[in-house]
Amino acid sequence: MILSTSLACGDPLQLEKDARQLISLGQNVFHIDIMDGHLVPNFCLSPEVVRALHERLDCVLDVHLMADNSQEYIGRLAECGADFLTVHLAGGARPEELLRAIRQAGMKAGIALAPGEPFERLRPCLPLADLVLIMGVRPGFSGQSFRPECIDALDKAAAYRAEQGAKYKISVDGGIDLEKGRLCRQHGADMLVMGAFSFYRNGKLQPQQVRAWAEKAEL
Repeated sequence: MILSTSLACGDPLQLEKDARQLISLGQNVFHIDIMDGHLVPNFCLSPEVVRALHERLDCVLDVHLMADNSQEYIGRLAECGADFLTVHLAGGARPEELLRAIRQAGMKAGIALAPGEPFERLRPCLPLADLVLIMGVRPGFSGQSFRPECIDALDKAAAYRAEQGAKYKISVDGGIDLEKGRLCRQHGADMLVMGAFSFYRNGKLQPQQVRAWAEKAEL
């Protein structure tokens, strides 16, 4: 199981310190939320945060782009050092075009499914996807409770992968605690985004929680 830490759940003035501490604890995959205030009603992080982490640290940058003009960020995020770039179905251009452009720019391409969006809308994208991100909460705000209806989407993503012999990873983002993490693994998840209910408490990184999760990575 891959654990991807959502740095947006921490204190922005402690971001580098938290990132270095996470790496020292064996967690070097960082989930970077970039929000434009349009696709979702909030702002969060930026491509320059991706660049700074890429230049200073040995880490994997799992970028989650919530923007209604996603195509305009692809080249910039590739240049800043993103490893994965996940976009939304409503992210601007046709999703298949976005995924092709992400791959052509040298990144792994991800597509996100938000609560209320039917899994069938993902099907044209799946042959081009390296990552399928199932949202366990409404995109845009941390600290929300996990929505159990996302389990159906997890089941469908795992079933399609098995039926088609697809290679994409399945990630779950939002409301993940130890119980929900186990549940998601049972339903096919390969990656969990760790945030307000796992690695952080009130914006402060909890090293003891990180260690406990790392020891139970098989959940």
